[in-house]
Amino acid sequence: MAFPAAAQELFKCTDAAGKVTYQQTACPTTASERKIDATPANPDYDPEARERLLRQGAEADQRIRERSAQDQAERLEREAREKERRAEEEQARKAQDAAEQPTYLAPPYRWIPVRPPLGYPQPRPPAVPRPPIATPRGQ
Repeated sequence: MAFPAAAQELFKCTDAAGKVTYQQTACPTTASERKIDATPANPDYDPEARERLLRQGAEADQRIRERSAQDQAERLEREAREKERRAEEEQARKAQDAAEQPTYLAPPYRWIPVRPPLGYPQPRPPAVPRPPIATPRGQ
């Protein structure tokens, strides 16, 4: 597994004869030792280019925020128009329904006898008196 090159430690060792060596481990006790930061430097670093890139990024962020606000305003406007259109359609539908409903004119009021519907017991007609039966006399 390779690890990213972070700050690497390097040792500069100078022996008694003045010979200089660089190594990753500590120097022997007979040599003088000095630690060196071996992190690779960016030789192509340009502060003006960095500032220009940061400025362009900030401008792009501003444009994105403005576009987002504009999109939000357009969405709210679209929703308001849609709500208004739905209300108009509902009103037109109610008006059409009202126009299609027949208008009933009340007839002049008069008394109409009410008969019970068929299947219900009908009231008995009044009894007709029967003539008396004639009986012979003398019996």
